Amino acid sequence: MSRAFGAEHVHRVVNPSAQPATSLPVYSPPLVSMDFYRPTPGRELELVHTKAALAPRSGPAELR
Repeated sequence: MSRAFGAEHVHRVVNPSAQPATSLPVYSPPLVSMDFYRPTPGRELELVHTKAALAPRSGPAELR
């Protein structure tokens, strides 16, 4: 399954089953950084931290 959404969308993945699941986020254009949030008691989102989205690569065929 794939979904398209804009920059204002909060992406949250939940697996309601007992079976393992995989989520593969693919962004175009590629993200430079990714922000992580947590909900506050007032139902707002609070920025927890930001990470670089592109990791160093060891070879031309390695996925990032």
